[in-house]
Amino acid sequence: MSEQTITLLQQFRAGLYHSFRQRADAVFELIDALASDPQARSPVELSLSPVFRRQYASVYDGLDGWPVDQSQLKALLLAVASVPAGDGFRLIGLDHTPKPRPYAETVSDRSFVYQPTLIRGNKPVTMGTPTRSSVRLSRLTGRPG
Repeated sequence: MSEQTITLLQQFRAGLYHSFRQRADAVFELIDALASDPQARSPVELSLSPVFRRQYASVYDGLDGWPVDQSQLKALLLAVASVPAGDGFRLIGLDHTPKPRPYAETVSDRSFVYQPTLIRGNKPVTMGTPTRSSVRLSRLTGRPG
């Protein structure tokens, strides 16, 4: 890894940390725990990560009290996803995957989400939460085989 890449990563981490208004330490350690253990299935499993040095209650304190400066975070992410000089555009992949949670009564963004069904005549919906993610994609530079 080059010195320039390390410097950019350090600047990104510092900017990300400063975009959190409260409980920045707990949230940042949760992000590190998720990065080190992407197979974790719950916040409880993230709290067992060696990079999460806080007590278990800090997991939910960090998640519940996590106001973020949206404009600062947006500026930080756009700076990292700079426009390539030759292309003049960004290629970003978006995913909107439903997470069925029919029995979760206290989830704040619970709504009707798509749920495939093999039973003819059933509506393909259930109660759940939508999950959203985006990723910057690179263009292929070669010609197909």
